[in-house]
Amino acid sequence: MSPAKTSASAPRRIFLEICRRGEISTGRLARAVGLRPSTLQIKLRGLERKGLVEFHQGRRKVGLNPGFGYVVGIDMGASHLHFALGDFRGEVLNDSAVKIRPEDGPWKMIA
Repeated sequence: MSPAKTSASAPRRIFLEICRRGEISTGRLARAVGLRPSTLQIKLRGLERKGLVEFHQGRRKVGLNPGFGYVVGIDMGASHLHFALGDFRGEVLNDSAVKIRPEDGPWKMIA
């Protein structure tokens, strides 16, 4: 792999590793993605500036920034609607369920 390609893909590899493992020590993360700790810190600062990650315990651990964005999940069934709101880490912030009857028709689901 060329140095330019490696450098460009490093933030992506770092981000995906944090997504996969959750909060992780920077030492362990450096080993997992094959970067020197000093290089990792530079790349992490870039991800932090974008709001994607945040540091914990000083700069010894890093994880996803839960405030970066939100996700909404919707489960629509014949007899229920279930909604869930999660943060960027995947933690459920709120959820609700509504029972419906098929005979109520589609307008009950839309309303």
